[in-house]
Amino acid sequence: MPTDQMISRKTLVHVHEAVRDETDGETAIRVLQTLGERTADLVVEELEAADTELRALEQGRFWAELSRFFQDRGWGEISQERIHPGLGLLRSPDCGESEVDTAASERNCDFTTGLLAGTFTRLAGASIEVVEVSCRSRGDVDCSFALGSAQAVRRLRELLDDGTSLEAALDRLT
Repeated sequence: MPTDQMISRKTLVHVHEAVRDETDGETAIRVLQTLGERTADLVVEELEAADTELRALEQGRFWAELSRFFQDRGWGEISQERIHPGLGLLRSPDCGESEVDTAASERNCDFTTGLLAGTFTRLAGASIEVVEVSCRSRGDVDCSFALGSAQAVRRLRELLDDGTSLEAALDRLT
């Protein structure tokens, strides 16, 4: 098994710096997420080449295999939980993209957000959207990503962008 990310952590830091230096904040987020989404093709190719029929696995084993896959590539451990009908939450206490020493004011794992959205869309054969809801780069305990249908994730993103906490936003989605 490989022990590196598909792109090195140093390369990802340089990509972040270059994109953020050359564009405004919203454009930088879109560019980094698009790069992540396009990289998802490589993730799915590697998953399929590993001879593991992820789509056929029971849910617990699916998430364990996926977590091992990302850990083996330096991306960090992930766990999954259902947080709302139609929404899941992925948590990573050691996300490979987060920069713990930066004290950022915003979530920072835009490439990972795109990578997860692209990977799950390809695996599910249907559009899956992802929004980062916590980030170690801004001092949170872990990096967490909500995933689900476009409608549910967009509504959650709107609430979070308005300053609503995750728990309150989930209550308002019902």
